[in-house]
Amino acid sequence: MSRISRRDWMERALGVMAAGSASGAWSAVMGAEEADSDAAIKLCLIRSIEQPHLIKLARQIGITYSIAGTASALSKVPRSPYVDAVSQIKEKHATAGMTIAAIESHPVPWEKIKLGLPGRDEEIENYIAAMEALGAVGIRTVCYDFMAGIDCYRTRTDEPGRGGC
Repeated sequence: MSRISRRDWMERALGVMAAGSASGAWSAVMGAEEADSDAAIKLCLIRSIEQPHLIKLARQIGITYSIAGTASALSKVPRSPYVDAVSQIKEKHATAGMTIAAIESHPVPWEKIKLGLPGRDEEIENYIAAMEALGAVGIRTVCYDFMAGIDCYRTRTDEPGRGGC
């Protein structure tokens, strides 16, 4: 009996899901209602919506969900128009044929919160307002990291990480 690694299993599972999604079989297996529910696994585009060739490729293989970012846009406006700014981002994705499944990283800048610096209370208020704006337009998932300074950091790069990366 051969052993299968986590990486091999994930590659195979994602390949099956992508093939099923592309052929419409995913909805048939799960039922259309379940395939669109929040509990269903969603294959998502995690690249910029500004790259039409990636959107075209994603759509060709049946990917209709995307992971979006809001920090750049929300850092340029006061809290009061957050709902409008997030609505515009959501509409931009919809125009490209994508539905936002989640917001990647953080919805607004929050380094002062992570580092406990002066100004963190303002960032906390911005974060709360951003979460409320996301909820108001129907985006209910935020992926985040809580590493200060830079997003993802490793203490050692000479040791292989999970899955040999």
